[in-house]
Amino acid sequence: MKENITSNAFEHGVDNEEMKRERMKYYSEVYWSRMSKIISEKTFNVWKALDKGLTNYHDLLFERKKLADEVKGMYEKNKELKKLLTQYMESDDNKALHIPPYQTLKRVDLNFALSDI
Repeated sequence: MKENITSNAFEHGVDNEEMKRERMKYYSEVYWSRMSKIISEKTFNVWKALDKGLTNYHDLLFERKKLADEVKGMYEKNKELKKLLTQYMESDDNKALHIPPYQTLKRVDLNFALSDI
């Protein structure tokens, strides 16, 4: 029936809405049929593989960016913790203790250094 409507529309020049729709549908089918034959199957497969590879690469780069942001946050937090530790170690309250914590840390570091020898 589609062929009859399409061929009737072309043969008789009738332009009602149904015929216009059928004509546009026919032209669309012809257009996309021709478009599907522009590139070979081999070329299509190459592009498909390239798309898959680039998608995987994009995902990898996105994951690396997240990890880099996480490392940057850890670096900043480490910097803050070092600053706090320095403040605590240099505090007058620590110096008032019988054995200040900074001396304990120095001894522990020395013991670790000697155990490596």
